[in-house]
Formats: sequence, structure tokens, C-alpha cells
Amino acid sequence: MIKTFSRILGVTTLFAVALAGQPVSSASQPLALEATIPLPDTLGRIDHLALDPKRQLLYIAEFANNSVDVVDWQKRHVVRRISGLDRPQGVGFSAASDTLYVANGGDGSVRLFRGDNTKEIGRIKLGSDADNILIDPRNDHVVVGYGHGGLAIIDARTRKQIADVHLPAHPEGFAIDPANGHVFVNIPDAAEIDVVDIDGGKIIGRWRNLRGADNYSLAIDPKGPLLATIFRNPPVMVLYDRNKGDVLGTSPACRDADGVFFDPNHQRIYASCGSGEISVFTIQDGQPGGYLAAPPVASIPGARTGLFVPGLDRLFIAAPAGTFPGTLPHDIAGYVLNQSLPGPNGMSNTATAALLVYRPEN
Repeated sequence: MIKTFSRILGVTTLFAVALAGQPVSSASQPLALEATIPLPDTLGRIDHLALDPKRQLLYIAEFANNSVDVVDWQKRHVVRRISGLDRPQGVGFSAASDTLYVANGGDGSVRLFRGDNTKEIGRIKLGSDADNILIDPRNDHVVVGYGHGGLAIIDARTRKQIADVHLPAHPEGFAIDPANGHVFVNIPDAAEIDVVDIDGGKIIGRWRNLRGADNYSLAIDPKGPLLATIFRNPPVMVLYDRNKGDVLGTSPACRDADGVFFDPNHQRIYASCGSGEISVFTIQDGQPGGYLAAPPVASIPGARTGLFVPGLDRLFIAAPAGTFPGTLPHDIAGYVLNQSLPGPNGMSNTATAALLVYRPEN
């Protein structure tokens, strides 16, 4: 079922009240908050994001809401909603086939929707817990992490699963090296990072030289050999040489990270965290790994999933409903309850969900 939003009533003011008292990004900070786009009638946890570059539409997986919102980020509003999903977690957009892929954690399906009108055009059953989605830039294959340990490969042209790679446990964040098709996969339940030859369908490396637990987010440097992953316990970013698996350096990070992104234009790394911060790491000569933690940028507690698009020079972060301005006394791990929580000085939580749009500053 598809619901079209013709207008947004009152929620802009509502979220503005919730933002009162938050530190505001300025030109002196590495990220400026450019826009706050309300996501009306969205409750609970929000998961991954994807971009349709032709139409400049963002797709936001709303896990607890069983929906995906389609957002025109330039016009600053929700244009459409895909409803009737089953715990959507991952979203991926194939520009070549003009198709949106949605991974559902509830029934384990990947559902396919047309890019022009979001009409459902197919469904692929993977078994259970379909999660993160990436598009292989070499061949437009769709790679989906799922189940108790698997990567499914779907041919976007035929809309059929063509391969499966077995992993030791459920995969979380992963990244594809476009130079050779190697996939680097965070597997926190196995306490390792696996290197997968996706063309050969097998694991070719297992990194167990971790510096913490709960490694969920991962990214690779598009202009160099670095791989960054963020551990939640303790909260630290670790930089690896992805060609060798060697640890090159570590830096403290914000708590409850769920996204990490290289910004090659500004030579930075960003990490979005449920603690209400965005960690920023900058190039530093002589620093192990080459990056040093800079002062974090304030966001919204619970806003931990995001997407950085270098071509747009924008960082998009999803803030779930139920958060409040101020510092949380503990990690909420992004699973925000649909209820009012006590905020600073007794403030009730009435904030709506929103998409935060950040612009990097020099």
C-alpha cells in the first residue's frame, strides 16, 4: 500500500521545539545543519537509507513503522510512503534497472519496487532477517546480508538470486571494493571481520585482530587502502590496511555508532551515533592511520543511521521519534521507545521523526 503526503501539518514546529537548546552547527564546525525534514507518523527505530540519484529521492527504512518513506531532500518533504512491509532494515537503489530493493527483517524477503512510482514488481525470499543492502558498482548486482550468516547476490536484470556466500554469523555493515570485488564484512557475533571474494563465492580472509566488540559500521576509503570500522564497546574507530588486514591506528569515537563514512573531498571520516553526536576524524600528519579525532558535532540522541553522498557533499542522518534534546544518561542503542521520555529539566519528549541534512564546511 502506498500513501502520498500532500502536506505536512504542524510537525515542523513540533520538531523545532524539540531542537531548542541543541548546539547548532556553525561555519566554524566541520558540519553545518542545513535542513530538518519531518517524517510524519513515523514511530520507533529507523534503519538504513539509500539514494535515487536521478530523482534526488532518499529512501528511509522505518523498521518499527513497517514502512519506507520517500523523501525529496531538495524540496524538503516526504513525497510518498511504501507501507505494509515487515520490519524493513536495508534499502538499496539500482540506477541501472531503476529499482528499489527493500530487505525485510521480519519475513526475510527482499521486495522490489519501481523507481518511478514505487509499485511492487517482485519479491525474493531469503529465509530470515534480511538486513543491509549494497549495489555492486562493477555489475549492478544486489548484495544482501541476511540470516544467521549469509550474503545473497541478486542479478538486477533478471531479478533472481544467483549466488550465496556462507558466513559464520549474521553480517552487519559491509563494503564492496570496486577494484576487485572483495567484500569486507563486520560479523560482531563471531568477533571478526571477514573478507569475501564475491566472484568466487568464498571467504578469503578472517581478521580477528579487533580492538573491541560490537563492530557494526564499516567503510572503505575510495581513494586509498584504508578501511574504517567503529566498535561500540569500547567506542573506538579502528583503521585497517584493507590489503593486509593490519591495524594502522585507533581513535576514540562517539557511543552507539551505526554509520561510518569517508569524505574524500574534505579528507575526513564521519561516524553517526545514537549518543547524539557525529564523530569527526581529520587528516593529521604523523598520526597512526593518518586520522585524528576532532571535536564531535551535536546531532539528536538516537539519530544513528545515515548516508553520506560525496557527489552531493551531504550527510543525511535519520532521527527517530521519541528522542529529546540533551545528553542521554546511557546508551539507548537506537531502539527508541514510542513514548515520552524525561528530558533535561523535566522536558517531555514530543519530537517527531526527521531527516537531518548536514553540509560539510571547509
